[in-house]
Amino acid sequence: MCYPMVDFAIAYYRDDTGLSPFKKWYERLDSLAATKVYAALMRIEAGNFSDSKRLKGGIWERRIHSGPGYRLYYGIERQRYVVMLAGGTKRTQRGDISKATKRWYEYKNPTS
Repeated sequence: MCYPMVDFAIAYYRDDTGLSPFKKWYERLDSLAATKVYAALMRIEAGNFSDSKRLKGGIWERRIHSGPGYRLYYGIERQRYVVMLAGGTKRTQRGDISKATKRWYEYKNPTS
């Protein structure tokens, strides 16, 4: 049996200053960690959400079993777009989830 491939577009939440907190976090990673995160993003883009779980507030957490246990936080918009909200490690997980939840709410409820 053949199943259709579903590709997702990766987007990045931007704060009031126009900056992406996820990209800012990503740029501070060392080259090995950045490579692991990039590979996870490419898998997500291809529709492979392995080792992801849904959290409160409609956000998702993707775990990367490397180094300090990297975490990627995102929301899914219209079953086509993956909006990257935050990144962190197991140690910063609680605060990162809180930030991602707040950002997802702001993304879904813009004040214009």
